[in-house]
Amino acid sequence: MSASILQVLDSIDLAHKAAIDFIAEQSKTLEDSQKQEYLEEEGKKLSTFMELYVLLFINAVPPAGRKHISFRSWSEARALIEKMRGFLKDEKSKGRTLES
Repeated sequence: MSASILQVLDSIDLAHKAAIDFIAEQSKTLEDSQKQEYLEEEGKKLSTFMELYVLLFINAVPPAGRKHISFRSWSEARALIEKMRGFLKDEKSKGRTLES
């Protein structure tokens, strides 16, 4: 259950970041400092939304299942997502090594 929630949170985060990056790239009228300020402001908003998503997903899980969720905030979830990505990259690398 926890891994599924992390995958959904990761997808949401990536989609939001891609939208922010796209808008920043399309804003040719903004100077670099304005773009940077925009990205920082949107990044803060994104973190707030991600915290809300985490809380909503945790509350959506029945109480008996919540004990299996190993994160309580977006920063904890993000750390686990990064760890999961590293694990998956290692597994893919090992698979390629075995095929060679």
